[in-house]
Amino acid sequence: MVQLLFYALFPQYVPAGEHGDWIGVLAVGLTCIWFSGMGPNMLPAIGINGHLMIRVWGIRWVVVPWEDVREIVPVDLGWFRKGQGTIWLVVLRRAPTPWHYFFGLSYLRRNVPAFVITPSLQEYEKVLSSIEGHLQGGDHAA
Repeated sequence: MVQLLFYALFPQYVPAGEHGDWIGVLAVGLTCIWFSGMGPNMLPAIGINGHLMIRVWGIRWVVVPWEDVREIVPVDLGWFRKGQGTIWLVVLRRAPTPWHYFFGLSYLRRNVPAFVITPSLQEYEKVLSSIEGHLQGGDHAA
């Protein structure tokens, strides 16, 4: 197992004749990515049921208190997503997981926890208006 983990992290050191290990290397590599939070937290599921909820680690829901929502910021990705809709970042006071600091660092260049809302989210407009309503002091929970 340690050898497979080493090969997953440093594939250039896999011996030339051991191609059978690539399946193990791939499995351990994907497992490491999953448990690091990269896979299941990259585009989290978001729910509003009186509370703001986000799915973390792909398996459980975490309730984010409305008081922890600082702001909602549109992110301009320039030519990469031209005409595909706006990506929004919801900036939080406390992070549900350490992985959520990645979004603040990568999109806003600030060390703040955040999560992403994309137009592909089911009920995208409803989620945005509900979050904006709570930020303005109203009670717009769905």
